[in-house]
Amino acid sequence: GVPQYLVSAAVLSLADAQAYQTAARAGGDRAEVLSVTTGGHFGVIAPGTPFWQPVYEFIREAFGLTRQ
Repeated sequence: GVPQYLVSAAVLSLADAQAYQTAARAGGDRAEVLSVTTGGHFGVIAPGTPFWQPVYEFIREAFGLTRQ
């Protein structure tokens, strides 16, 4: 019953993320996947890098946040 948001990048392959998403949804959970094809292991979690921007927008959208 906990919403889950996965970022597929260097450590979590898109195929693995999608398999997890399918299993979670089959169990009645909400699971969303964002695939970031570049950025490496840390780039997707480092604010200020170009790889962080899609993750930031994914988080904002997931929580219904709007820009001020």
